[in-house]
Amino acid sequence: MDAGTATSYKVCYTFGDPTHLSTNFDGNICRTPPVQPQASNTRESFIIQSPDTTGMTGSIRMAIAVKASDEIGNESPVSNLVILRFFIEPPIPKCPDAPPPSPNSRTPVFSSTPVVITGTNHYNNGTTVTYTCHDGFAFTDGFSQTYSCIFGVWETTSAPVCYGLCPRAPTEGMNGHPPIYSQSPALGGKYLSGTTAWYNCMEGYTTHVDDGNTMVCFDGSWASNNPPQCWEVCSNAPAIIDNSGPILYSTGAMIISGSESYRTGTVASYTCAASFSVAVGVTNTRTCHDVTWNATTPLCLPECGEAPTASAYGNPPSYNPSNDGMYMLTSYPSETNATYHCIDDFAFHLGVADTLTCYAGVWSATHAPLCEAVCSSAPPSSTHGHPPLYNSQHLVMNGDNKYMAGTTATYTCNTNYALSAGVSDVLTCAHGSWLQHTSPQCVQVCEVAPPTSTHGLPPIYNSQPINNKYRSGSVAVYNCREGYKLAVNVGNTMSCGNGVWSMNISPTCLPGNK
Repeated sequence: MDAGTATSYKVCYTFGDPTHLSTNFDGNICRTPPVQPQASNTRESFIIQSPDTTGMTGSIRMAIAVKASDEIGNESPVSNLVILRFFIEPPIPKCPDAPPPSPNSRTPVFSSTPVVITGTNHYNNGTTVTYTCHDGFAFTDGFSQTYSCIFGVWETTSAPVCYGLCPRAPTEGMNGHPPIYSQSPALGGKYLSGTTAWYNCMEGYTTHVDDGNTMVCFDGSWASNNPPQCWEVCSNAPAIIDNSGPILYSTGAMIISGSESYRTGTVASYTCAASFSVAVGVTNTRTCHDVTWNATTPLCLPECGEAPTASAYGNPPSYNPSNDGMYMLTSYPSETNATYHCIDDFAFHLGVADTLTCYAGVWSATHAPLCEAVCSSAPPSSTHGHPPLYNSQHLVMNGDNKYMAGTTATYTCNTNYALSAGVSDVLTCAHGSWLQHTSPQCVQVCEVAPPTSTHGLPPIYNSQPINNKYRSGSVAVYNCREGYKLAVNVGNTMSCGNGVWSMNISPTCLPGNK
């Protein structure tokens, strides 16, 4: 092969396996430097275009080799193989635009000029952004807040909030000292949001136990327009005279001028000695309010034992309030109710209370109410009668209507009918049955008895009329005027029976003495 003179160099490099330069030289990244080769064995140097390392970070290995070419196209073998190692620092990320300012804030100020990337502002690592508020507003800890961009992230995800400044806190009034603040006032003598005002009372006065003694400024105003009020303290609560236990207070005592004192709102709970208690429904507490304990001191009354045993056909009583462990197992406070219940087909007599009450150690009765047999419905009304009317509500037992002992059933009749004279219109339930097993019968009434004869007196009836009519069994008695007498062998009475008088005409009065 003819050999010529070197006329150019070709430089190739790879970031992969260096042997690729020997086995496939042109298959790598190649450049032709603008250098004229010198005579053989002459030292030469030249610069090639920097390789593209976009996206590469960390430790990098790069292999470079050279070939020479002559004027007729011959190439020399691969020579001058060099392996380079270098380190590429990863790029430091930039921060996007800082969080937008909150209401009442000024435009934030950055310490460096932004870099526009894809149409939006970005900031280099270490850039700071400072937020400030409009006049009359501030952050909770001052008038400016500064945050840094650190590796692509701002130190805050949201802008600080500007709050209104508070004026001086309201004062308590006559019995308190001026408030003490958790921080000094800002510009204009106003206070940052979050400032706490502590209130203290004069000796012998305190705030209410539920009020606390502070107020907090928030966004231009204090938590309340009314500061904690100072109330005069109470001395020890009045004691129960007899049968009492210790008084328990809801707050600890304060020693003021050598005496135990309690704040307004303190609750004094009274306890009693064993076998004594406060009556049901009577509060066992008193509350301190401005030097005075409210309500009255309760009494410790003897408790009752078990209520009287239930009668035959009765169940043991239930108690209200129930025994809940506050008292001995068999002891009950005054005003406890013991309510009795009967088994099926039995009930208490009408008008008899089912409850006994304990007062001062004694139950309101020495024996339980009696359970008596109930009655079924009263007998149905007779012909010409109305259904009976009861003087009590029925009880439902096993699906049937039942009536307690003492219940009455009253019967009435249709027009022109009535019960016979002397027949009661009422049946009474006693011992499980009605005192009459059949209902009273409705019988037709009589018109007024025949008028008297000449010289006779109007008849006298042994029963009251019903709408000017008379019951069956009514008797009309006739008498004559003075100087007259009834005819011989003629009676002076007639009776009503089933709507008819026993005589059609009245007895005749004749002259003569009786």
